[in-house]
Amino acid sequence: MSIKYVVCKGYYGLGGNIAVLTCAMRVAEKLNRRLVVDWVENIGYGVKGQDIFQLLFENRELYLEKGMFSTARVWPDYWTNFIDRTMPHSKEVVLHRVSSEHLEQADLASVEDCDVIVISRDDKYWHRHEYYAEMSGLINRLVPSERLRKKIDSFQSEKLGDNAIGVHFRHGNGERTVVPPDIEWFFAAVDGFLVQSPSSNILVCTDCSAVEKAFVERYGSKVVFTEKEHPPLGSGPLFNINYSDAEKLANAEEALLDMWLLSKCSYIVGSKSFFSGVAIKLNGNFNRNNEKTWIPKYREFKPGEGIVHVSAVPSINKMFVEEGLPTDGVYCEVGDSDVALYYLYEFIYGGNDFDQLDWSLVKSKIKRHRLY
Repeated sequence: MSIKYVVCKGYYGLGGNIAVLTCAMRVAEKLNRRLVVDWVENIGYGVKGQDIFQLLFENRELYLEKGMFSTARVWPDYWTNFIDRTMPHSKEVVLHRVSSEHLEQADLASVEDCDVIVISRDDKYWHRHEYYAEMSGLINRLVPSERLRKKIDSFQSEKLGDNAIGVHFRHGNGERTVVPPDIEWFFAAVDGFLVQSPSSNILVCTDCSAVEKAFVERYGSKVVFTEKEHPPLGSGPLFNINYSDAEKLANAEEALLDMWLLSKCSYIVGSKSFFSGVAIKLNGNFNRNNEKTWIPKYREFKPGEGIVHVSAVPSINKMFVEEGLPTDGVYCEVGDSDVALYYLYEFIYGGNDFDQLDWSLVKSKIKRHRLY
């Protein structure tokens, strides 16, 4: 194999995959190797038999040709038997954590002798501010498809306006382990930027229709968002492995559209995430004083010992059903004579007399955190 390569594998959501790709671009440039992208049938956004990267971007020089590495010498060597698959898993080795930092610690001669270097994880160059300019230059080489560029330009000129405030609110919409952020913190951050720029529109990028509704109720016609098919409240994330190929592609395009539009904003209020990170690096000249980042107390939810989802307690679950109250994120702890209700980590109710339970109070407490 005369040409030597860096191959970027796609294990994550769209924001995470773009971050890993940018890191792989840096490796390829430093080592003077050709970069190819392997996002074939990526979970969540994958389209059967196709590489989602090819459907989203114009960078044809980065496309992977099927079977091109079947006889290649691969670094790290434990990737050799998996090289023709996008996101394999193995009990013996951690395939999805190969980064440039591992490469820098490897034996240089053994790496140079390999035809293919695998990158499957982001690295310090993505995360540290001192590399912002370098990573921004790399990520801006990615060119969305012509159809998506037209959508980006049209939305920007017609709805975004000057000095827009971009919001990325990763709610989870009932996704099992995701803890929604505090929307009041987001409102306070947006209010602060509106003091600086009262005429700004507010772009809301979110996975939950209840978040869009809450922002509209507070800020009215200032709020803009791209059209997307939100799943029913509490039913889980925008992307789903059970969706049709057309639905997966639409979700991927919606996510890319939001990220690129978020990068056009002068102010960003977001979660500490790849999604927000992609937008900030795409901007290329972002003022750090114009960024507010939600740092969660809990990054994910894990029920404590003795705490179970209400569906495991039929008598309580029945009450929620009769009240028409979704149960996603609602857990309970059953004692000898009483029951405690929680929304994720937040205590909602404790007692032994559910016949006298004030359901309006329970609903309001859950809505304060879940928004529906």
